[in-house]
Amino acid sequence: DIEKSLPQDEVKKPTPLPQIPTTTTTTSTPLPHIPPQYMSSHHTTAPSSPPSSPLHPAGSMWKVGARNRAGTNSRKTTVQPPTAMNVHLVKMVERATTDYYYDVQYIQDLLLTFRCFSTPQGLFEILVQRYTPEPNMNEAQQKSHKVIQLRVIIFLKRWIDGYFQDFNEPGMEELLNNFDLQSQSSGQPDDVRFMSLLQRKRSGEISSSQSTFSLTQPTSHPQSWFPTADVIETAETQAQEMARQISLIQSYLFLAINPREYLQYCADRGGVVGSCWVGGNPDELVAPNLHSYKGWTEHLTRFVATDILKFDNKAKRVATIERWLDVSSHCLSFKNYDAVFSIWLGLRHPSIERLTETFKGLSSSALKKFEEIKELTSKQGDYKAYHAALNAAAPPTLPYFDSILEELWFLECSSPKSLNQGIINFFHYRQIARKIHSCQAYLPTPYSFRPVAP
Repeated sequence: DIEKSLPQDEVKKPTPLPQIPTTTTTTSTPLPHIPPQYMSSHHTTAPSSPPSSPLHPAGSMWKVGARNRAGTNSRKTTVQPPTAMNVHLVKMVERATTDYYYDVQYIQDLLLTFRCFSTPQGLFEILVQRYTPEPNMNEAQQKSHKVIQLRVIIFLKRWIDGYFQDFNEPGMEELLNNFDLQSQSSGQPDDVRFMSLLQRKRSGEISSSQSTFSLTQPTSHPQSWFPTADVIETAETQAQEMARQISLIQSYLFLAINPREYLQYCADRGGVVGSCWVGGNPDELVAPNLHSYKGWTEHLTRFVATDILKFDNKAKRVATIERWLDVSSHCLSFKNYDAVFSIWLGLRHPSIERLTETFKGLSSSALKKFEEIKELTSKQGDYKAYHAALNAAAPPTLPYFDSILEELWFLECSSPKSLNQGIINFFHYRQIARKIHSCQAYLPTPYSFRPVAP
């Protein structure tokens, strides 16, 4: 009745149904829902339908005998589970922040080496997940999780204290700010503000535990004596003062080496071009402080050989060799074994060894010092005499640097970095980390010598 009361041109006619083809129809099954975090480039666009053919009916989801385009996978696309490496990293963070016991050495090893198999952003996100409590926890679980939250806070404090450069990576400051807000809402004290701690660390207000030292004036030191002439001859310089200045310079250069530079050195020696860190900057300088120290010791070796050969007079050559032997003996008394090896390598340079007549002019005391240094630096028994003296010495001590690097390279090549199915061989990294930490323990502070300007 309503349609009859309306004008005929305003009556809406029903839309005709589409014509159903006489051929056999197929019903397409809806694709399963894929979570956004697992979406990849080939999920974002719908695949193009193949042309209609006897093998490919129009509208059919089956592609019998279809040939895939180059670069495509012939298998069905499935949701990939997390990799074994990511799962292993989660387990390592759980151990570092467990409520059962507090393993300081494990935390130090993980912070030192994690850049070899993960990024700072990835590690920080795992820490946030570890800090966040799960819903519907009972009283015992809540009590245990409070301990875990404290472990995470201690872990972050050690991270900022030792390796605050990681927070210069893109997005790290934002993650740290968000964590400050989360920890504040969970009832943590106001002094737990990691962003302010990071700013104080960058400004130098807080010194790093990796390079914490203080200069103290020694109770006694030799009277400084330097010639006033424009050209200073080694034979005219006090041997003890030269040894003191050499040891002081080396101690500052040694303490400037970041622990991770040893890892960079091993990767660079293994043929890695650019940064060895996961997601690192390819233009980053590789171990600059380590190479600076190593270059200085090599320069000392060349200087010893040059200082002897610059004289044509045999008597002056004899006096120069005797003075360098005195300097080496004083370096040995300061437990600066690296300087002893550098001076010895200069004395055993092929251009110096051929000076047989010069060595015949050495005094008996100089020959005795020569034999003592020769015995200490002997390669017999894999530097048995040197290692015995090093193990018996108390800090501060400067070890033979080339020996440290060779031991690290041996550990680098002794075991694989990953096991089957991509699992991280953390035992490999822990061995290297322990060697690096033991190397740093030899010289916790610089030598307590008063710097004297020439």
